[in-house]
Amino acid sequence: MTAQPDRHSAAYGLHDVTRRFGAVTAVDHVSLYLARGEIHALLGENGAGKSTLMQILFGLYQPDSGSVIMDGAPVRLASPQVAFRHGIGMVHQEFMLVDTLTVAQNVILGLKDEGLFPNMRRVRARVRELATAHGLEVDPDSMVGDLSIGMRQRVEILKLLYRSCRLLILDEPTAVLTGAETAHLLRLLVQLRAQGCTVLLVTHKLAEILEVADRITVIRKGRIIQTVQKGNLVAADLARMMIGREGGPAAPPARQGAMPAGEGVLSVRGGRIHAESPPIGLDIHGGEIVGIAGADGNGQTELAEHIAGIAARWAVPGQIHLAGQAMTGLGIAARRALGLRYIPADRGRDGSIAAATLLENAVLGAPMAEDGLWWNLPARRARTGAIMAAGHVVPPDMDLQAGNLSGGNLQKLIVAREARDGPRCMIAVYPTRGLDIGAVEEIWALLRQLRDAGCAIMLISADLDEIMALSDRVAVLYRGSLSSPVRATELGMDDVAAMMSGTGGAA
Repeated sequence: MTAQPDRHSAAYGLHDVTRRFGAVTAVDHVSLYLARGEIHALLGENGAGKSTLMQILFGLYQPDSGSVIMDGAPVRLASPQVAFRHGIGMVHQEFMLVDTLTVAQNVILGLKDEGLFPNMRRVRARVRELATAHGLEVDPDSMVGDLSIGMRQRVEILKLLYRSCRLLILDEPTAVLTGAETAHLLRLLVQLRAQGCTVLLVTHKLAEILEVADRITVIRKGRIIQTVQKGNLVAADLARMMIGREGGPAAPPARQGAMPAGEGVLSVRGGRIHAESPPIGLDIHGGEIVGIAGADGNGQTELAEHIAGIAARWAVPGQIHLAGQAMTGLGIAARRALGLRYIPADRGRDGSIAAATLLENAVLGAPMAEDGLWWNLPARRARTGAIMAAGHVVPPDMDLQAGNLSGGNLQKLIVAREARDGPRCMIAVYPTRGLDIGAVEEIWALLRQLRDAGCAIMLISADLDEIMALSDRVAVLYRGSLSSPVRATELGMDDVAAMMSGTGGAA
């Protein structure tokens, strides 16, 4: 692709679009033009306006001014259903799936062409065909609520392929994928581009942009900064364009000598995630981060939720102790009272309430003693203000609905909320999924502060860079089997990657 499209030649795009939410201008006179058969990366910090632009192009939001462009002409996308009819599909960072429906039912949900009584045998066969053709294998009869995050993403992509979408809008599509899965997805995008599809790719993983993007548009504070051909750009150039300075989360110096002699805080013994998997044995001490590496779907959800008391999904429960006290049979509130905190993988579904205000979200799980017999609004506002300040949440409006926050700012609110009362133990699952460089830097800093204050942290992540940068010790979860934790300084990234794929030896 050589010619850059304009308003009259763009296959898809936005012309002079502005969108406000109350007093906040999310996007300000933005024009973005996409060519047919290109991968166009949209780059910007959390809160820069990327999500708003994507949702306008997908028909979820209507612009206050300006227009959506298709084949050089304005078009009104009154809803996502209208966008689908125009061949525009989107995979959201927070998935839009119904847990109580099967994969096949989710794929055709909202498709009027299927009629009131769709031929589900034909639908299942077509889903299997698409899944096999694109390496997105998933059982059409599986209930979505039983799927891992990575598998749910496959369902979202299958929805677009089933609808023969020609513009694919992908919001952080590799956030929970392993290196091999990411490489496969990027190959799929290149394949779709060769077939004439246009891809609008939003990711904070700069290496992915440099690998597959044809052009890159940078947005900052609701305005387009520049659109450039990839050319000879390197990651440092992209980071500088995005945040206006050199930046990125830095790994702390490796700890030398013996590990901190903190007390044993979390102990997990004897349980089995799957009937055929070996018993789990894990101890985490105060003042350390133990990274649990693993490809999504190998038992991470079961491990985290079982310890947090959210779901008892292990084949054999085993024994879990926090600071010497057994947690077997205790509910979530009782475990929180003992000092256990939990950052879920899905911030939108499990970590927050989109229709509630930031104040209401910030005080979820707060000690009732702060209120006494009555709802103490001044105390709760003070608590919320402190949480938002600690997390650097923008905009600092505690009466704003959580659903109007960017993903990064919502995640910072959740992490700061869970860190608020000096927890003894933190279970952090994919804590920086889909976040920009600046937000990752801030969340890593919060986790290190907790660790340095004596908290025992279990970090679950498929991002090896994150695991190796934060962890004092590293274990690998593969098909429900957890290796013995080893000091991070004694492991290479290739060693961990091999263990994650089942080709390496036990740690």
